[in-house]
Amino acid sequence: MEQNKIVPDVIDTIPQNIIQVHYPSGVDVNMGNELTPLSVKDEPTVQWSAEEGVYYTLVMVDPDAGRNPQIKHWLVVNIPGNDVSKGETLANYGGSSPPVKTTPNRYIFLVYKQPGHLIHSETPLSKGEGGGRGGFNIREFAKTYNLSEPYAGNFYLANGDEYSVQKRIQMGLSNGSFVIELTYKVMEQNKVVPDVIDTIPKHIIKVHYSSGVDVNLGNELTPLLVKDEPTVEWVAEEGVYYTLVMTDPDVGERSEIKHWLVVNIPGSDVSKGETLAAYRGSGPPLEPPPHRYIFLVYKQPGHLKHEETPVGFDSVEGRICFKVREFAKKYNLGEPYAGNLYVAKGDAYSEERRAQRRQQQNK
Repeated sequence: MEQNKIVPDVIDTIPQNIIQVHYPSGVDVNMGNELTPLSVKDEPTVQWSAEEGVYYTLVMVDPDAGRNPQIKHWLVVNIPGNDVSKGETLANYGGSSPPVKTTPNRYIFLVYKQPGHLIHSETPLSKGEGGGRGGFNIREFAKTYNLSEPYAGNFYLANGDEYSVQKRIQMGLSNGSFVIELTYKVMEQNKVVPDVIDTIPKHIIKVHYSSGVDVNLGNELTPLLVKDEPTVEWVAEEGVYYTLVMTDPDVGERSEIKHWLVVNIPGSDVSKGETLAAYRGSGPPLEPPPHRYIFLVYKQPGHLKHEETPVGFDSVEGRICFKVREFAKKYNLGEPYAGNLYVAKGDAYSEERRAQRRQQQNK
């Protein structure tokens, strides 16, 4: 703990006891070993030498969160002995999501002996809540509730990985250089380059569906989950108009299918743009391989004057034989500014939709 500057960065004295920390992934925390964010994403089991009749406080903090003094990853008070399940949770466990950098973050577990049953004024936080976790200081917390020096401790180190980057993208905390690297890797693996575009976008489009799922650089989603228009967001420049397109390049000789096309978007407010093709979810066949569904955003040179005919939700005409390269070239959009993608295979919902379309075409 001294070598890793936990003393004096976080606490003033070294705990005399060890907290045993074991994760469902099979890994253990061992005094500064390096673990991956993926391996520590679920709440671990913890244990320490507890005295009978004594209440304890358990805390997990990250002191390497930049401007925030510390991030509160876990906080449980009024634990009888070492049975955490019977304690009072003030901050549900939240795993590590560090950025990619040269120095890993420290994740520190501490246990304090309480002078008795704690009466506090803290507001409990759920797992998904970010507010209330930053700006934490374990020294001040211990002082406020007269917890004295830490009784037991342990810690691990973690650097960013693909899992943590995707989590940070969801939270809007993406680390620029690694996101570009990860995007390049995923789009190259999925042959988005060169099948659809020539250069990798430098920004990520955040795509969230009302079903609760997110698009995360090539994750697999089902047609049922993506049937409704998602919310999308990207880092937009003030005063700039953008074009958003969603395309499927895996439809054989028909080039691409235009699933969504909106132009003249001020910033990233899609609702204020001009829709040229209403959103239409995935409808791939059951036969493999899965189709790629690619979201791209282009910066426009100005307000776009076009000659496109708007396409409604049920219309097939105007969707097939699309090529985003040609569209971008036609309207001088340059290379894509932001991107994302998912893959999807056919399911019962997509087969039902395909049958409905065949019936419409036969009428």
